Amino acid sequence: VPGGQAEMFLHTDDPNVVHCVTRHKGFVRLAVQNGVALVPIFSFGENQILSNVHLPKLQSWTVKHLGFGFPHFPMGRMYTSMPVPTKVTIAVGAPVPVPHIPLNEQKEMDPDELAELIDTIHARYFTELLAVFDAYKAAAGCPDAVLKLVPELDPELVAAAAAAAALE
Repeated sequence: VPGGQAEMFLHTDDPNVVHCVTRHKGFVRLAVQNGVALVPIFSFGENQILSNVHLPKLQSWTVKHLGFGFPHFPMGRMYTSMPVPTKVTIAVGAPVPVPHIPLNEQKEMDPDELAELIDTIHARYFTELLAVFDAYKAAAGCPDAVLKLVPELDPELVAAAAAAAALE
């Protein structure tokens, strides 16, 4: 899931802390519209390839007032844009099934029902992503790593997602 500027500005140089922004739901809407499963994938070590200038207050202000984050300076080797040679391990989880509801049918649905469906699938995807992260972090050489979801998932949605998964 591309976290975009929000994840980029949360990035720290601590290899054991990874932030993942969870407020994006467009990828879930597209999956439902096209009836394709969502596959949780995590790349261990990716957050160490490049760093970024960390000035959160200034960057938040420029995003709010200018529409883009500034300053943005991806730094690699010797403060250049050359990536740091890093081992990257990719972990792939089981697909999260998604119902196929074409856009024209979505327009006929109760908006609250559709929003609840999107929220439940979204919570399940991130729950599965956390499970993939926890299952593979030691094998990827990152036994102390922590995946922080920002913002954290609503516990009620996590419970609904778990109940939906149990029915399959």
